[in-house]
Amino acid sequence: MIWIRGNDLSETNKRAVLNMFVHRMTVENVKARPEHAAWMYEGGYRMPIVSDSEWLASKAFPVTKRGTISERHKYCVSAEDGEIRNNA
Repeated sequence: MIWIRGNDLSETNKRAVLNMFVHRMTVENVKARPEHAAWMYEGGYRMPIVSDSEWLASKAFPVTKRGTISERHKYCVSAEDGEIRNNA
């Protein structure tokens, strides 16, 4: 398993992580899930709202040897942490 920056994932894997990580505070997600955003704000949670593209670029996700997002891992990490491979 390797960690790959979100903006370097395949389009299929990008869609998979956007569907997996529904608690992200992005412009697109707030529009798609306004009830979730309201719940987060009521709880005092504040975070700068960025685009999905910016969010993907700032995170890294676990990818299996088969090239799919690891379903065993339930988290992503900052793209600045650890060994990150770029698909260049």
